[in-house]
Amino acid sequence: MEKALNKWCGDNFINYRSLRHARDVHSQIQGHVEQMGLIPLSCGDDMLQFRRCLTASFFLNSALRQPDGSYGAMANGQSVQIHPSSVLFRTKPDCIIFNELVRTNQNYVTNLTIVDPMWLPELAPQYYATERSSRL
Repeated sequence: MEKALNKWCGDNFINYRSLRHARDVHSQIQGHVEQMGLIPLSCGDDMLQFRRCLTASFFLNSALRQPDGSYGAMANGQSVQIHPSSVLFRTKPDCIIFNELVRTNQNYVTNLTIVDPMWLPELAPQYYATERSSRL
């Protein structure tokens, strides 16, 4: 089965390791959902719901755009940039969450999405207390 999947990935120009990693993450999430007794439902085309879920999960990896066009990571104030390979590189959204920080000659964030900065104190009030929400 794995050999057939590997061949299919090659034939369709898909990275086998990335697909396998995505499958493993999906299985892990599915296990957690079942363990918590939740019913897994798709959000369908409602990407707002999905982005809010990501915000609640990755609130520590949020960053706000600074006047100079860079981003300041909310957790530690570190200056980061959107990686040039990202589709969001040229858009410069006001607020993002990211999954990965890549350190080269600069600090680049990858695997990111645009979020509403007002979601942060709403979805993670334990972290974004009143004094922090003034920065938003």
